[in-house]
Amino acid sequence: MKKLKNIVKKHRSKLLALHIYISLFFIPLALMYKITGIVCIFGYFGGVDRQVVVLDELQRAYLQGFDFPLGIQSKPSQRESARAQILALLAQSQNINQNLAIPFSTQIKDSRDKNSFILGGTNHSIEIVKSNPSEIIIYRNDFLANLMALHFNRAGFWFGALSFCFVVFMGITYITGLLMCDFKHNGKKYTLTMLLGFVISATLGVYGLV
Repeated sequence: MKKLKNIVKKHRSKLLALHIYISLFFIPLALMYKITGIVCIFGYFGGVDRQVVVLDELQRAYLQGFDFPLGIQSKPSQRESARAQILALLAQSQNINQNLAIPFSTQIKDSRDKNSFILGGTNHSIEIVKSNPSEIIIYRNDFLANLMALHFNRAGFWFGALSFCFVVFMGITYITGLLMCDFKHNGKKYTLTMLLGFVISATLGVYGLV
């Protein structure tokens, strides 16, 4: 223990610098998680604008080969064929109807029930039934809904990796913060404060789950 104290005392300035720089770097993520966490407590998860666009005969002509099996996972070749047809439809229609703009992301996937294709990303996507579609459904998230998508790790691999680093390094800042505390003179107060936090958090959590 004495050896650890000497190491901490020797490298106190480095620990403080590490603590500060990590905290500053992750301020944007910390604010985002705080905002979305508070909003979740009040039961609001943002708004999603859902718009149904009925296709006319000319638009349906671009989807003449759009007949894929319902209820099963589509093959990559089927998804690519569907993607090409949807993009052709949108390219011809967006000048007539601005709501039919091509999403920034043109990745395509099956819906959860596997009865539709979804083209686009979390912010802006288009859903179209797999067999003989007569309409398409457009989804657009508002700002808060996009923040909630980030909170629940629906923004791809790289943001998920950044969020994981945030969790790890926030743990490091707690450790460096504790190492810099003067437990020699205020150890009892610090320990009692931590124990009080554990007891209150555990009690309220268990009580809320009963």
